[in-house]
Amino acid sequence: SVGQLAAGLAHELGNPLAALIGYLEFLKHKIESTTDKDIIERSLVETNRIDFLVRELLDFSRPAESVQIESVDMTDVLNSCVQLLRNQGVMADLDVINELPKVLSSIRIDPHKLQQVLINLLLNGVQACDHGGKIVLSGGEDSTFVWVGIRDTGSGISAADLDRIFDPFFTTKAPGDGTGLGLAICQRIVGEASGVIEVNSESGEGSLFRLIFKK
Repeated sequence: SVGQLAAGLAHELGNPLAALIGYLEFLKHKIESTTDKDIIERSLVETNRIDFLVRELLDFSRPAESVQIESVDMTDVLNSCVQLLRNQGVMADLDVINELPKVLSSIRIDPHKLQQVLINLLLNGVQACDHGGKIVLSGGEDSTFVWVGIRDTGSGISAADLDRIFDPFFTTKAPGDGTGLGLAICQRIVGEASGVIEVNSESGEGSLFRLIFKK
């Protein structure tokens, strides 16, 4: 299957890549020439990009047996993800509007997997806004469902692309800026927890991603 092929390829690439990154890091601290150091730095950037792709391939192909299911309030996890990205300076140019309720009914999910999904959606929103704009956090519940939303005021998604954004390896980003696996992995994680990802977007009007789970 495609998943087995991806897993095998990722495992085969993982060890030599780790060694290559280690050697480049070693050389970076040994070489004194500014020009040579610049070449090493550029090589590290590109090698780490390949390493990121390999890790995404592993995530995409990895079975769900290793999850640690817990009762989780999505507001807590989303707030912690935003704080994490703020601490890293990722959201410095954005206005983050927090309209989340103080608490929501808990869902059953691996909190680390939920964090992975939320960080991916937040980073997509940041990239769509391109150094400006707003990220709006929202949430709610009714007698049956509980949800959180992440809305950005960025470039939006065209109708033609909207039907394909969860397809593995599909991306609208520039070459080298994305693997096309992030949303596919997010959809799988949410689906394994019996949830859905709902998307509303128009080109030039921003996007709203909502994670919806049964209580």
